[in-house]
Amino acid sequence: MFNIRKKKQETVSRDKYEDIKKIYIESKKSYIALEAKYKHEIYVNSQLKNEISQKNVELEYLHHKLNELYEKYRDISKSYEKLENRVKFLLSELENKHETFKK
Repeated sequence: MFNIRKKKQETVSRDKYEDIKKIYIESKKSYIALEAKYKHEIYVNSQLKNEISQKNVELEYLHHKLNELYEKYRDISKSYEKLENRVKFLLSELENKHETFKK
C-alpha cells in the first residue's frame, strides 16, 4: 500500500561535524543567555508591578486624606461665611444704634 522509504544514513566529514558542533554550542550559549535575560526581565517586571501596586495604595490613601481635608475646608468655609454674615449684621446694628444716638 504505502511505500515507506528509509532515510539513508549520511556520513559527514570530521570538519563538517566540528563546524556543526560549534554552531550548536554557540546556539546553546545564545539560548542560555537569552533565557537568563528573559528571567531577569520577568524579575524586574515583577518588582515594578509590586512597586506600582504599593504606589497605588499610597495614592488611594492620599486621595482619602485629600477628601477629608476638603470636607474640613468646606465645613470651615461655611462656618466662616456664617461668622462673616454675623459680623456684618452686628456692624450694621452697631451703626444703626450709633446713628440713633447721634440724633
